[in-house]
Order: sequence, then C-alpha cells, then structure tokens
Amino acid sequence: MQQTRLGRTTQYNQLALAVDLIAERIRAFGAPAPGSSWMLRSLLA
Repeated sequence: MQQTRLGRTTQYNQLALAVDLIAERIRAFGAPAPGSSWMLRSLLA
C-alpha cells in the first residue's frame, strides 16, 4: 500500500511540474495560461 501511495505521489508531482512548464510556455507567447490541468486539457481537445 505504501508503494502505491508513493508511486501516485510521484506521478502527481511530475504531472504538476509538466503543467507548470506548459503554462510558462503559453505565457511566453503572450497568451493567458489556463488555470488548471482540466482547462488545459479542454483547450487541447
């Protein structure tokens, strides 16, 4: 159980970092970045 939680925590942290990096790139182009990963996902669909 502990390993499962650790794995999920690691995945969550990696995903959060990726979303932050994508938001920074979007802002670098002068566009407003989405406020959540859900909003980002809706823009990509």
